[in-house]
Amino acid sequence: MSEADHFTPNYEMHGDFGIALGEAVSAGAEVTEYICEVDENSLNLAYCIPVKSRNRITL
Repeated sequence: MSEADHFTPNYEMHGDFGIALGEAVSAGAEVTEYICEVDENSLNLAYCIPVKSRNRITL
């Protein structure tokens, strides 16, 4: 099981994605991130984790 407790865009590597994600949320888009369990035959959504912006505000 993953130890991730939130998702934050990698602004250094994909700055445009992080900016676009923030703009989408500001425009009303709902963003949901899930921890997934994957094996050779399936992909299961295990649980939802919060999405945080560069300044650690939950989106």
